Amino acid sequence: MGKRWDILASNHIYTASVFDFESVPQPERNMLWFFFANAVSRNLRQWEHYAHEVLARFRVDFGRHAGDPDFVELVERLERMSPEFAEWWPRQDLRPLVEGKYVWNHPQAGLITGTHITLAFGENPDLRLITIVPEAESLTKLQLIADQAAPSMPKLTAVKKAARR
Repeated sequence: MGKRWDILASNHIYTASVFDFESVPQPERNMLWFFFANAVSRNLRQWEHYAHEVLARFRVDFGRHAGDPDFVELVERLERMSPEFAEWWPRQDLRPLVEGKYVWNHPQAGLITGTHITLAFGENPDLRLITIVPEAESLTKLQLIADQAAPSMPKLTAVKKAARR
């Protein structure tokens, strides 16, 4: 994820189980755009809670880049596109980027749960890697989703071993 929360890359498991960012135009490959302007994000259990959290975390980066025209343009587009964003943006709540619970309601597989972790790079703090570590019971569901989407892709055996520890 880049400084303005643009999605720079995702793996085949995320693409198959959550959303394929490559399927939308470049201006929509953004985590805030996904949460507030893409109906797929509403499959996130407790969407409103998570949307508030994402927005509070984004405000921290928005503040660090005060006046940056790319940030301003994104906020203005979201205010026009999403009534929730327009209503919640003026609030002042801030949250640090930390780990947290992840609960996704996949249309076919049901609930997929895990922990999301955000890692920042010391040399470039605007570049972030978001990792979702699935809980053990979600691994089988994710493997089935991945097999259906791309049967030739690697299996999740390494993740399964880590989840058992």
